Formats: sequence, structure tokens, C-alpha cells
Amino acid sequence: MRESPAVRHHPELPYWLALRRAGLGSTNFALLLARFGTIEAAWTAPAGAQAAAGIDPQYVRAMAKALAGFDPDKELRLLEQHQARALTWLDRDYPANLREIPQSPPVIFVRGTEGPQFDQAVAVVGTRHVTPYGRQAAEHFCEALAKAGVTIVSGLARGVDAIAHRVALEHGAPTVAVLAGGIDQIYPRENAGLAERIECPLLIVHGEKDPIFTIEGVQRIHDEARSTDKAIRIYPGAGHCANGSETEAYTGMADWLADRLL
Repeated sequence: MRESPAVRHHPELPYWLALRRAGLGSTNFALLLARFGTIEAAWTAPAGAQAAAGIDPQYVRAMAKALAGFDPDKELRLLEQHQARALTWLDRDYPANLREIPQSPPVIFVRGTEGPQFDQAVAVVGTRHVTPYGRQAAEHFCEALAKAGVTIVSGLARGVDAIAHRVALEHGAPTVAVLAGGIDQIYPRENAGLAERIECPLLIVHGEKDPIFTIEGVQRIHDEARSTDKAIRIYPGAGHCANGSETEAYTGMADWLADRLL
């Protein structure tokens, strides 16, 4: 993996990291910004003022505890150690699509040389225990996406995720890994080598306007995909192709993709 470019941290970044460390999420960040204007001002405000802003007492206490023991220089050193950047709502490089979703994360962590901004991206998800059919479908779909110059987003897990990233890399297409455990926790370890080849693994959830492919996913994955506002295409598995046959399914995928991206 290439190193992230040297960047200047926003002067407020340590305070954003501190509140994230205290467990505050998007709702509390929004409340504090609305009341105090800056996270630095919220960080140093009296507990009573924080509570008056609508912050739950448990988070007021968490902020006080974090204030007593937080070392901003240590946090910034950790970013440098992992060749990473932290992006907040204040940063120009914070993904535009991600800003649009409800309760977008106040802080995301990024490794890579660019972005994370892409004109066209598709999320590809599915089973960790891929069948020969699923492997063929994933490779076929991802090759088509890669050749069209579409960024392929997946989760660096076993099975469909790893196939999606590998095919993108093989065809010179950008690929983004959404890491559930954080940029310093590559899992499974067998994909550590794959992670090193990816220029931009991100701890993000991509924007809701981007399509999703689910390939042989368990019912929960299909249900979660359907619950979003995203355009989705589901391929349940061998013998259950969405359009009656594998050939028809592949053709249907191309038409569906063209309608949404081209």
C-alpha cells in the first residue's frame, strides 16, 4: 500500500478525536456544534453548558473523563504511525456522498494516496463461503465494472469481498475497502497482502446514491440492502438466478448498470 500524502491537520482535529474517543456520535456532535459553534469550544465548556446543549448525562461524564486523560499528540502520532488521515465534517476531502446520509460519522480514518472522492462507485457484497457459481458471477460483474472505470467498494472479507477487490486490482480499477475493525485491524489476516495492494482502504460507508450488488449473501444481507435507499441487484446463488439463467443474469446486470451509471 502506498503511503498517504503528508497533510496538515485541521487545528480542531484533536478535539474531534477526543470526543470520538469519549463515545460521542453524529447526533451529539451536531448538538454541540449548534450550541457552541466549534468542537474546541464544546470540549472546554462547563458540564452544565454541555448538558444544556442536549447532551445526555452519561456523555457529559464521558467528556469530562476524556478531557482528564486525553493526549492529542499521542492521537496524532498514532495516525502518523499507521500512515493514516482523520477526516471530519470540516474537511474538504470528507466524501460528499457520505455527508448526505443521515447521521454520517463525524470522523473517518483513511489510508491511501487520494480521495476518497469518486464519480461512480458500486458496492459489491456477498457470502464469505462462495460457491463456484458465486465466484464466477462476482468475477464477471466486477470485471465489467472495472473495465467501465467504476470504483468497486467492498469489505475486505473472505469470499465475494476479496474477489471484488482482487478483480478491480487486476484490471487497474480503483477499489475501496470498508474496514469494520479499523485501519489498524486487518481481518481476516489472510487478506493482509490484498490490503497492502489497495491504495485507499477506508473506514467509511459509501454514499447512499451508489448501487449495491449482493452475490450469494445470506438473507440478512439481502434484507439490509433492500432497507436502504440504494439501487440494488441481488443474485441469490446457483440455480436461483434473478433472470432465469446465468447468461440472462449477466445481460440483465449490464443493462441495469448502464441505466444507473452510464
